[in-house]
Amino acid sequence: RYTGCLTLSGIFIQLTDKKAMMDTLTVTVSGDLIEKTTVEVLEVMDYAIALKGKSEQAYAGSRQKVKFTLEEQVEDSLMRNRPTYFSFSEGIILELVNQKVPVILNGALGYYPAIIENGKVVGFEVSRLPEDLTRYEMEVEVVILPTASGNIKVKAEGRSLVEDLCLSILQVVCPFQVSVHGFSALVGVKDQMGGQVILKENAAGRLIQGEQIVLELEESNIRYSGLPEVFVTSGDLRLGDAFSEGNRIMIPIVRSSLTPSTIVIRNFKVTVDQTIAT
Repeated sequence: RYTGCLTLSGIFIQLTDKKAMMDTLTVTVSGDLIEKTTVEVLEVMDYAIALKGKSEQAYAGSRQKVKFTLEEQVEDSLMRNRPTYFSFSEGIILELVNQKVPVILNGALGYYPAIIENGKVVGFEVSRLPEDLTRYEMEVEVVILPTASGNIKVKAEGRSLVEDLCLSILQVVCPFQVSVHGFSALVGVKDQMGGQVILKENAAGRLIQGEQIVLELEESNIRYSGLPEVFVTSGDLRLGDAFSEGNRIMIPIVRSSLTPSTIVIRNFKVTVDQTIAT
């Protein structure tokens, strides 16, 4: 004869399987009732944060702007008031402006504390992520060291995240193949000649017009006493006349190549002082 309502609240629910799939949690009410009733009370979801970006090809010894996005995929996964650290794998360094790393975050340029390892700036810290956003798009210019090669990654870590995230961001290839053929020089002898350097472009235009190839001797009692022979043996690269500056030989690049080119530099002329160690 009478209708009524029974409300249960404040029930503590514990997830017993940490690997449980996202699902809907239901409560089934049965007993001394006319019929059994099932009610949906909770949607079970895991925390989800993603680090996204496209891996680009880049050359060792160059600069490159890289873009990546930190995205909250499930609400409340990010702890925005806690720091987040972004760092790059070996072979990448960042330059400072007023002791901070310049980063474009969601279109706005900002300057962030540097992460330093072994005296090199390898990343930056975002002490607090902007509120009321789910996507954080970042752009930063990196310097790719001449020794870098292969797959370069950016890593996101910190107390703001559920777990560390990693993303392949650059595929680094060497712009040149370089082979060096040395020669034996005698102590105390002037104008000795020999040696050869072969520089082969892996892609057209890797030697930049208006720049110079520099061949520099380390500080010692050996000095250049003449200019080497310089040839472009393949491709259409154009070079200017070589000249010397102290312990350096400079070769101007008059025009970049449209076809990958090969340069042979040979017959270096050096004078070795009598006081140099063997």
